[in-house]
Amino acid sequence: MIIDGISTRDLSAKKMAGIRLNKIGFVFQQFNLLAPLSAEQNVMLPLTLQGVPSSEARERVNQAMQKVNMGHRAKSLPKMMSGGEQQRIAIARALVTDPPIMLCDEPTASLDTQSAHIVMEELKLLAAEGKAVAIVTHDMRLKPYADEIVYVENGEISKTEINQPI
Repeated sequence: MIIDGISTRDLSAKKMAGIRLNKIGFVFQQFNLLAPLSAEQNVMLPLTLQGVPSSEARERVNQAMQKVNMGHRAKSLPKMMSGGEQQRIAIARALVTDPPIMLCDEPTASLDTQSAHIVMEELKLLAAEGKAVAIVTHDMRLKPYADEIVYVENGEISKTEINQPI
């Protein structure tokens, strides 16, 4: 596989970790927020791992949280937020490093219809900004948001379709 011009075929574990940290934003089904950290601290974590200076990191965290309309929840702990709010914080965390690729695993699985719509609108905007956004889901509510749909059955591609923009 080639990611952003880099062949990953023979990379060491350390170099692969660097690719994941710097080139790919992950949005997980269960959010994977760290419970004792505030929303702001959860979003800051990848920048800390990258060694970004704190003043720049704070500005980038603020921008990422504003992008997902969660600036007002910066000091909140995950347990104080709804599932939709936690998912938007997880998206902000994935965005904060400005990766060219966003991988999302069932990003709306535990969300009500309105929260799912908000999350998908945000992901659609990222795609419009030039990010490669790939979503794996069983949630057929997401079909209208897709540019291309790839159906997989028994581990093999069974069909693809190009979707008309919403």
